[in-house]
Amino acid sequence: MQQLRYSTDLALDILRQESREYTDLWTQIDHEMKFAMTELGNELGLGLLRKGFLSMYWWYVSRKMVNMAQEGASLEEIENTVGEITQKISNDAVKLPFLRNRAERSLLRIRPWIQGKRVLDFGCGDGMLASKLGEKYHTVCADVEDLRAEENREIPFFRVGQEGIGTLPQVDTTILWTVLHHCDDPELIVRQITEITSSRIIIVEGYADNSAILKKNCFYDWYLNRPGKGQDVNVPLQYRTSKRWRELFEEVGWKLVHQQYLGVDEPIVPERHVLFVIEPRA
Repeated sequence: MQQLRYSTDLALDILRQESREYTDLWTQIDHEMKFAMTELGNELGLGLLRKGFLSMYWWYVSRKMVNMAQEGASLEEIENTVGEITQKISNDAVKLPFLRNRAERSLLRIRPWIQGKRVLDFGCGDGMLASKLGEKYHTVCADVEDLRAEENREIPFFRVGQEGIGTLPQVDTTILWTVLHHCDDPELIVRQITEITSSRIIIVEGYADNSAILKKNCFYDWYLNRPGKGQDVNVPLQYRTSKRWRELFEEVGWKLVHQQYLGVDEPIVPERHVLFVIEPRA
């Protein structure tokens, strides 16, 4: 499989729409993001005026990105310009309820596969999922940077680096929720996580078995984590096919016990995902 890495070529080609392929991809992305804004307004119970504001936000920033790309702007310039807009209108009163609801839905998907009482949320991000896990399990969380909301800081946090996981406690279950494609070396991380996990590893990753879906996932990952957040999130686009993940699980001596294509499991975040559950070979 061609390894699509974070580069100006991918995002800029889609925004510039200089080929039929990328024009079609942009049309799909625009449609899916409009739907995502509508779903966000519905989930938060917003009135018509505030729903209209969300739709107007995407209308404005999407055209801003397209115009800048077609006028020759660099990806960094687009990120800075749109990121400044995002930061100006960012509203925790709107954002935090959505993040809590998303964490609840995420927990419902993975709870049947958790074994034991000690759980690690690796790549915890805002910390919402770790906080929900902490209501039932002895939970710790880890990431390269502490981006947790203040309400989620009761869970023990470990700072890790891109070069490896460092010293983390032994756990029964580790959750890798849409984090591996953010790692510079996802294979290394999986190998190291198997060394501290006794029972199960639950992985949710971007679907990469279809070229068009993969490219849209890459665009969403770039947009939602950088200009869409106004943050400097690592986005190396380290996606792998399902076949490659299964090969890696075999290499590290673990077996696949469940695989499920989730599709767009979060309409507000229109990336396609796949779920893997693995455990050590007896």
